[in-house]
Amino acid sequence: VNNVAGSWMEGIPGNIGYLSYTSTQIVLMPWLYAISFSQQGLCDVILICFGSELNNTYIYGRDMFCDGTMINSTQGCTVLRGNYYAQEKSESFKEAKNMIEAGGSVESVLEGAEPGIEKLVKNTTAGMENSFGIKDASLIEQIPIGIPRVSWDTGHSTLHPLGLGSNSTFLNKLRKTGWTFSRAFSIYWGSNWNSRPIEGHVVMGGYDKKRIIEPNVTAPLKYGDYSKSDGCFTGIRIVISDITVNFTDGSNKSIFPNKDKLHACLAPQRPSLLEPPREYLDKFEEVTGTKHNGNTSTGFHWGALIYDRTKSFKGDMTFHLESGLKIRIPNTQYMPPHVYHDEDGSRITDTGARELAMPETPNGVPMLGRYFLTSAYLMVNHDVGTYTLWESNQNASIWKNDLVMIKDKDIAAQCPENATKPVETPAVSNTEVIPESTTIMEQTESRSSVASPATIGGSVVGGVIGAAIIGLAAAWLIRRRKAAASDGPAEMGASSARGEYDDRKVMPPVYEAYGSRPEPDAEMMGSRPLPEAEMAGSQPLPTEMPGNLIYELDDNTAGSGTMFGSPTVVGSPNEHFENRSDSDRDSILRTGKQ
Repeated sequence: VNNVAGSWMEGIPGNIGYLSYTSTQIVLMPWLYAISFSQQGLCDVILICFGSELNNTYIYGRDMFCDGTMINSTQGCTVLRGNYYAQEKSESFKEAKNMIEAGGSVESVLEGAEPGIEKLVKNTTAGMENSFGIKDASLIEQIPIGIPRVSWDTGHSTLHPLGLGSNSTFLNKLRKTGWTFSRAFSIYWGSNWNSRPIEGHVVMGGYDKKRIIEPNVTAPLKYGDYSKSDGCFTGIRIVISDITVNFTDGSNKSIFPNKDKLHACLAPQRPSLLEPPREYLDKFEEVTGTKHNGNTSTGFHWGALIYDRTKSFKGDMTFHLESGLKIRIPNTQYMPPHVYHDEDGSRITDTGARELAMPETPNGVPMLGRYFLTSAYLMVNHDVGTYTLWESNQNASIWKNDLVMIKDKDIAAQCPENATKPVETPAVSNTEVIPESTTIMEQTESRSSVASPATIGGSVVGGVIGAAIIGLAAAWLIRRRKAAASDGPAEMGASSARGEYDDRKVMPPVYEAYGSRPEPDAEMMGSRPLPEAEMAGSQPLPTEMPGNLIYELDDNTAGSGTMFGSPTVVGSPNEHFENRSDSDRDSILRTGKQ
């Protein structure tokens, strides 16, 4: 909000009902704890998070139902919810009796999931919009949405949920309309609170080869109650053999309270690194010699223990998975500054305090949250009922995506004989407790500058992969810019990539939606820290082609695009953006000119 400094959150913009001049712009992204909204005439911009335990999309109306323990003002609630959807202004919304009549999917309520889902399903205004997502892709077939009519979530999850479950209406629609060639998606959260933030992204229909480190782990999605099966409400159950804290002197110590393995559900919508039983937190303090100050957060990292900055642990943390993968989380990604919202929606940063983003599990089900994906990279493929996990490439100098498309069986059959063919899915054991089987997914050689043209939604997307990204996803890209200190949140930074913060040097990056022309009362801003198998027994071989959508927080690329318009090139291909001075980069990102 322009007249309230620091009232910003995170997101990737899209829209609903763009055929109407009263269309509502929306934002698609992982279940983030931060986004803002803007208005362009009658076009509202709202934020959507995603939840893998949901199949349908739910968008808050004027009744936003914020948790009063977090915020009590309408303006503050509007910021936390990522704006609201005014269905009465939409010329294309058609109300239905329920989500099924609207064309939606059945929701399952499993142990460990958001406890209010059952209430949500029973107290929702269901309907259909004539468009959801990307204007240039012409997703004009009606898509079901639900508008919550009761308070159902726990408040700190805050944002509009985009369901990416096993029968996701959104993923199904993308595949049906030809926007993607599979019902796969991938997530990389990026990093924040350090001297060189890395922008995260969500890719629909594939993954970004630049951000992964082989080998990978591929395992089946198993949906079920945590205590009664080897499944999880998200379908992703990860077995953790050990968690070690990495001291700055090079030594390592386990924080496991016993020799038992920890089974955790991976839920990227959760604003945490890990939500363990209490004994793991006690062991963390015992091993690190630290003690929280007696307070817990009621802000973005709800329930996190708060530490005085000078007395907080400074080392990293490594997760040892039963599959053999080791995921090391930098200290900056799980002990951020204490951040919360004021009543007007602005952020307040207490730089003298640190939060341990490991709140105690609220329901007895251990969960790995979004900050696990600062150092790991996740892909889910609903067509074959598997997920794949890699260590993520955290090189902050990567400025260009290298997208790999995942094809389902039907698309693979239509490819010419000399095209890449699908290969068998690596075998996974079917024991009662399934450890992830370590496999290496085969992939084609990258051709980062050339890709086959494709016809998407009636419009041709041309041959350069950068153009394909812009053509397929320019509407979703968010470019990074730095806010002036007088207008932005409190400054914070880090003395090194993994080291302690230097609160005087760097503030979190701020993002602006491409092509937005915010009215004086609002502005799109943000920060970046972001089934049934159709062909069971086989795994499509990735190939690099248009046919995937990347929703990302732009990783410092020299190119940009306009919101729902033709691309605008910022910079020259011969002038590497990273090689420009800080002042030049700031100027380019502010003005779009060199």
